[in-house]
Amino acid sequence: METTKIGRNDPCSCGSGKKYKHCCAMKADRRERLQDSLFKGVFLIFGPLVVALGIAVAVGSLRGDNVDDNGLDRVWSAEHSHWHAILPDGTETEVQEGMVWNAEHGHFHRVAAPTGALRGHQTDRLDQKLDDAESLVEQ
Repeated sequence: METTKIGRNDPCSCGSGKKYKHCCAMKADRRERLQDSLFKGVFLIFGPLVVALGIAVAVGSLRGDNVDDNGLDRVWSAEHSHWHAILPDGTETEVQEGMVWNAEHGHFHRVAAPTGALRGHQTDRLDQKLDDAESLVEQ
C-alpha cells in the first residue's frame, strides 16, 4: 500500500471539506506547540529544583563524612586506625560501640552492654589488667 503526502492546499483527509492547512494541519500544529510548551514549563519548574537537590545532597555528603551518629565532628586517628569524636571543648576521644553523646550532661553514656568483638576486646584488656595486678601483688 502506497501512502501519499497530503499537501497543505489539498482537501483534508478527515472529510471536513476544508483545506488540510485549515483543518488537521492546524490541529497537529497546535498539539505540537502545546506539548512543547508543557515540556518547557515542567523543565523550568522542576529543573532548578533538581539542581538544588543535587547540590544539597553533594554538600550533605561532604559534611556527613566528618560527623558521627551523635552529631559530633570526628577526625581519623592514624595512630589508632579509627575515628575519634571531637568534643565541644575541642578535645578528642574514642567513641566505642554503644556509647551516645549526652549534650545535657556533657559526656558519653553507655546505652547497651558491649557485644561481639568489642566485648572480647574489653574482656581481654580486663584480663590483662588483672594479670598485671596479680603479678605486682606476688612480687
